[in-house]
Amino acid sequence: MNFKPAFNIEDLRRMAERRLPCVAYDYLEGGAEEDATLGENRAVFGRIRLKPRTLVDVSRRSQQTTLFGDTFNMPFGIAPTGAAGLYCFEADIALALLGCRSTCILIRRGRLVGIERFSDYVIG
Repeated sequence: MNFKPAFNIEDLRRMAERRLPCVAYDYLEGGAEEDATLGENRAVFGRIRLKPRTLVDVSRRSQQTTLFGDTFNMPFGIAPTGAAGLYCFEADIALALLGCRSTCILIRRGRLVGIERFSDYVIG
């Protein structure tokens, strides 16, 4: 899929709506019950303004962090959703490989791929 025409999240949302089956799109786009938390989250993120800084030396910047004695390149984790397989064949494995390559935290739960196959990709 070509993501180059997308300039923001709304563009990606429109692309997903056109490409995904309704059940898959609704799962991603929807919230629980009356969507109260979803609406509040969107409102809060909508109030955030980023201040771009150009011509700043970023050659020595690092997102590295240490957690429980282990060092990770990025201060966030990857946690597959229970329905990741709706969007990509063996999505759990793709997410695990991404987590290992980037040495970010990988949270392993709710999988569609068997534990034996999963561990072949992430251990050792």
